[in-house]
Amino acid sequence: MNRSKARKNLLIIGGIFLVFSIIVLNFKSQIEQSKELSYIVLGVLFGIVLSAFYFSSIINSKLRRRGWNDEQKTVVKRRQGWVCNRCKETPNNWEFHHRDGNRSNNDLSNCEGLCPNCHAKITHG
Repeated sequence: MNRSKARKNLLIIGGIFLVFSIIVLNFKSQIEQSKELSYIVLGVLFGIVLSAFYFSSIINSKLRRRGWNDEQKTVVKRRQGWVCNRCKETPNNWEFHHRDGNRSNNDLSNCEGLCPNCHAKITHG
């Protein structure tokens, strides 16, 4: 599940909570006649909110981006002959780029080592 879909799901849950809150406020006089019912409705709403926070933390932990480790970076640099994959200069500082633009795809075939200038050109145009 990607981040935008997770946010959309959270917005839907928040919308449901808002609708229930409005219903509770609109029928407050009727609910006051039965305190037990109001506590049940509020308990359900509270459960929905807690579920939203719980599932958002799970979703965010699964979507957290992981980069390449040092060993993988060394493999990429060796594969490229220790030069930037674009300008063929030997960089003092290496940056690593996702070729397909998917920052979650950390397959080595999707990694290219670049100098900061070339990486900036690719990333920022």
